[in-house]
Amino acid sequence: MEITLLGVHNLESANTRLVSILVDGVVAIDAGCITSALTFKEQQKLEAILLTHRHFDHIRDLATLGLGNVLSNIPWGTKKLYSLASVFEALGSHIMNGVMYPDLTRLPSPEAPSFKTVLLEPYILKTVSGYKVLPVLVNHGVPTVGYEITDGDGKSFFFSADTTKGLSGAWEYISSPQFLIIETTFPNSMMDSAIAVGHLTPALLKDELISFKEVKGYLPPTIVVHINPLYEEKIGKEIQQVSQDLDAEIQLGFEGMKLVI
Repeated sequence: MEITLLGVHNLESANTRLVSILVDGVVAIDAGCITSALTFKEQQKLEAILLTHRHFDHIRDLATLGLGNVLSNIPWGTKKLYSLASVFEALGSHIMNGVMYPDLTRLPSPEAPSFKTVLLEPYILKTVSGYKVLPVLVNHGVPTVGYEITDGDGKSFFFSADTTKGLSGAWEYISSPQFLIIETTFPNSMMDSAIAVGHLTPALLKDELISFKEVKGYLPPTIVVHINPLYEEKIGKEIQQVSQDLDAEIQLGFEGMKLVI
């Protein structure tokens, strides 16, 4: 399984992209940059998009992806969107509502739309394009799920989505992933702000990883995403300290980073 981090930041610039993760070129987790980071050919190849929650930086490129199918001379085919009911309600009410963008669950035609929505229930395993997908509730300001993705060989990774202290509540539900991809948005000096808006700092991440090791008996390599680029240097130094303290492989992700398991 090849995992590509298309975007690892919470702000976009010429050098940073919003969060999206690509699995073997066919499944995406979140849609922060799935059009801006992918060629049209790569967009066509996508089969499914797993959405963690309804915040705009995680759904932004969905509409342009679907519109590409509508405007193509040769339609790309229907892509499946997997998520919670609250995400689909927000998409239908605020984005694909006929005002901001057309309803891409009915275009180019109701029989062959750009998107088909598939409702997920937390903690219920779902097969998605040949992968086993387990959605796990995490703490954030709105209903949010992290995902454990397992391939046909039984290898897996867990993506935390946006979350804050208490992520350790997810550990009992997942298996023994080869990688953790966990958000860390703010430096330690902004811990109170991070908790208030549902995010992690390096110190908070350290607590969650200690809990993981207590529950699982090991600590896999951990990649940090959803980084605020305005504080990236400071976050990076604090993550290095966490890595040393835990004697574990923990590093900042970067756009285009590939993980193979």
